Amino acid sequence: MEVVGIAPACQGYARPMNDLLSAFNAAGIRYLLAGGQAMRLYGMPRFSMDWDFFIPPHDEENFKRLNALLERELDVPLVPLGARGENFIQTYQTRWGILQFHLGLPGVPRFDEAEEHFSARRSAASGSGGETHRRRPG
Repeated sequence: MEVVGIAPACQGYARPMNDLLSAFNAAGIRYLLAGGQAMRLYGMPRFSMDWDFFIPPHDEENFKRLNALLERELDVPLVPLGARGENFIQTYQTRWGILQFHLGLPGVPRFDEAEEHFSARRSAASGSGGETHRRRPG
């Protein structure tokens, strides 16, 4: 797992986050971390009780991997985005805190586009720090 740009003041909070993100990465889960937890990794002193994960809304294999990994934590399995927008946000209380899986984000392109943009941005900024966690494609 890649951990870059964690501010020293945030190191104490990083271990549970790293454990979960390491598990996601090891399982090959596609995700982008957003919201307060991502901001904290950038070094912003922000208290957030939930984790916001942006995931592809129709990637069946990704849902299978997520559900297998989180099987003991979820009261009901994660499901793909419905035809009329059902399941847009799915929220679970877990040992890591509140996990929210967003199958779309207002003002953000589709997951594939956001993932591609992040990869391109990361490549352009390589070595400059300030990046957050994400699974590397392929």
